[in-house]
Amino acid sequence: MVRPAELNQEFFDQVFGKDKVSDEAGYRNAIREMIAGELKQNSEMVFRMSARKYFLEKYGSMELPAAILKKWLIMRNEGLNDSNIDEEYGRMEPDLKWQLVKENIAQKLEVKIEESDLIDMAKGIAARQFAQYGMTNIDDETLTNYAKNILADKNYRPRLVEQCGDFKLFQSIENGVTLDCETVSLDKFKEIASTI
Repeated sequence: MVRPAELNQEFFDQVFGKDKVSDEAGYRNAIREMIAGELKQNSEMVFRMSARKYFLEKYGSMELPAAILKKWLIMRNEGLNDSNIDEEYGRMEPDLKWQLVKENIAQKLEVKIEESDLIDMAKGIAARQFAQYGMTNIDDETLTNYAKNILADKNYRPRLVEQCGDFKLFQSIENGVTLDCETVSLDKFKEIASTI
């Protein structure tokens, strides 16, 4: 038989970690903060998509050396050849342009990635992975060790470096602009996101 858990200290400790929440009001506030954190990520994604669209419209009309890039892509990717490169290049070209624009912006804003930034990001990934299994109160030492293991993976590390660079880039862009923030319904948010 399934029954609701009792809202007591044992339950609060299981959900949020030892002594982080001590009463029902604190529990409800912590839940509210968790939900707000998740929704904030969605808002940040809309900001990133808007910023990318803006910068590509402003600077992305450049001509790339398509013939050279196509040869380079064929050499680097087993699945590409003379018969499919035109179609694939057409899909890749916006990302190639964005890469150039983004690197230029990062250089102008002096965005730098430190090892501590990578560890913090890997700890966040580790915490989310543990949370998927209901383990939300993992101590910092365990998270740090898990993060170092993530960063030691030579296949995963470059992706994490790119994610961290993107995070710091968009954070720098956000700090340099004035945002018009408003609270909207989920339907309105979906409508806004669909127009970007």
